Amino acid sequence: MLAICFTSATCEELSQTGAGPGWGRGRIAIDDFAEDFESPLWFWKTADYERQWTQGIQRILEGEPKSCLITALIEPTQTADYVFGSWWKLYLDGVNVIVQHQLLIGDVVGAAFDVADPYSAVPDYRPMTAEGDPLSSWTTSLHELRLP
Repeated sequence: MLAICFTSATCEELSQTGAGPGWGRGRIAIDDFAEDFESPLWFWKTADYERQWTQGIQRILEGEPKSCLITALIEPTQTADYVFGSWWKLYLDGVNVIVQHQLLIGDVVGAAFDVADPYSAVPDYRPMTAEGDPLSSWTTSLHELRLP
């Protein structure tokens, strides 16, 4: 199973309280593995993340070879070493989906990263780093994908 969702009410946002930027708490589950995450809500709101998650999963269900689920996003800049978020990359492999987590960094996804089309920045699947170390990956059945 692969499922992703926000798990609790979000913190109030700066414009409403003056107390600081808002965060959404969420969880991604891949079969027996689960990880909680926090999504900053000053560039994207919860509805933006949820819309992207639905679209990202739908792409794989429709046969696209690769996709992604963005769990954190702040405004991307052209700086190569700037971390501006995180995502879970999805790769269709027959009747399975391979999932890999990665930080969104300018020198990793390239200067052409487009928040309206993040899928064009998803690199081809690699099971290992350039140094030959295995990348953490999870595999689940295509039939076990759950839309948010």
